[in-house]
Parts: sequence; structure tokens; C-alpha cells
Amino acid sequence: MSEHPEHPNTDDDVLAVMRAMAAVLGVGVAKAKVGLDDGRILTHRVRAFHRGHQIELLADQELMLVDIEADYGQFTLFYINPRKKNPLHGEPIFTMRVADVEYQGFNYPGELTPEQSFLIESGTLRRLLEAINPQDGEEINISQRLVRVYLRTPNTERVNAVICSVMDLMPHERVSKERYAELPIALRPLIPLIPKWGIADDEERWQKIKRCNQSTRQKLVSAVIPLIPAVNQYLDSLGENPPLYACELGDVVQAALEANRLLAEDVHRA
Repeated sequence: MSEHPEHPNTDDDVLAVMRAMAAVLGVGVAKAKVGLDDGRILTHRVRAFHRGHQIELLADQELMLVDIEADYGQFTLFYINPRKKNPLHGEPIFTMRVADVEYQGFNYPGELTPEQSFLIESGTLRRLLEAINPQDGEEINISQRLVRVYLRTPNTERVNAVICSVMDLMPHERVSKERYAELPIALRPLIPLIPKWGIADDEERWQKIKRCNQSTRQKLVSAVIPLIPAVNQYLDSLGENPPLYACELGDVVQAALEANRLLAEDVHRA
């Protein structure tokens, strides 16, 4: 891939940018310990609700992850310019040249899904790449519940621009509670968990669970595990073609089971 124009960070480091973004969003910076697949540990976190979207920033002194949560549709995890080669990716499923830079996209099925094809054919992906202008070593992930952008030493202006470009350009819905009006009363305590954990894509869901700290996993497990028999009974009552919200509820259960497995592994290691 050819060189990109630089986006110099005029602050001391990315953690200074985190503090500036926290001030913009009206929240604080929390300590974190989030491991990436390449062994890197991100040490600071900012979470905020901004323009109707949940925003999360994770960073160390050189790298920042910018997460913008929404309902982006039935996406299979879509990697654009992966920072690290993964044998599971296989060959790129598309290439796109924007401003003399060639970008490549990958996913696990190895072929474009209808949602990914729409992003390309509608021009949305091109406009997003033009707005974000990823540098070497930066990456964009697009999935069912999340758009994530990896940024190297960005400044505050660029982080703001990335968040706004995703919210303005990516087709998405804000999840409405009315969508879950048909759920039995006994299962309605799970509704707040669906936007975060109702993830159909196994890889996306697993990666998100691995990123969470132990207390977040424990809260998920405590809320969901006792209701699993009631969830299963409800899903069985819907027959072979359950509505989308019911499928999302099943995904929440799967997330809780996976989180419970990680908690058990933590206990075993201790």
C-alpha cells in the first residue's frame, strides 16, 4: 500500500488526545486493560453517549480505537486494511483506489455479503474512506453493531472528524425500545443488553467479550444466565421463523454463555 498523507498529533501523545476528547464529550478518562490480538495492551478508556450514539475510545500512547455503536444491519465482520495479516482472511474480497491509495477489504466468508456490496455500490464506503483517510497501520472494521477505526497518533480534530463521518455517512438505525414490545414481561430486563450484546456474528461477539473487563462479563452473566430457561421457552414458542428481536435475544444468551466460560477460565488460572 502506498504512503498516506500524515495526520500529525500536535498534542504530547494519544493520552493527551483522550483527555481532550473526554472534555469535549463531558466525561472522564478511566484506566483500562484491554488486550488486542497482537499482544498490545490499551490502558485508558473514554465512554460517552453522543448524538444518540454510544462512543468508546480505547488508547495507549500511540494507538487509539474509536468505536461508534449503532444498528448497522446484518453485517458479517468486514475488515478494511487490516493492520495484521490473518490467515483466515484469505484473499481480499475487494480493492478500492481512493486519492491514489489502494484499500483492501476482507471477511471470513471470503465473498461480499449483500450489505457489504451495498456499501461499495452506493458510494458510501468511498465517501467514508475519503473522510477517514486511513494511514498505513490503521484499520476500519464494520459490523452489525459497531464501526471501529484504529488510528495511529491522531490529534483531537481527527478523532472528532472520524466520529462525525461514521455517524453521518454510515446507514444505520438507533435501536428503539418499541422494537421489543412483544417480549414477555419476565424477559424485559434483558432489553437494555440487546443493543450491546445482540450480535449475530460469532467473531464480532467473541472479540467484544474478550475486550471486556471481568466485572462487565460478570454483570452480563448475572443478568442473563438465570433467565436462560425462560428465554429458551419463549424462543421455542415462536417456531422456525422467529422475528429479528427474538434472534437478537438468543445472541445475548450466547454472549452470556461465552462470558461465563471466560470467567470460569479466570478462576481456573487463579
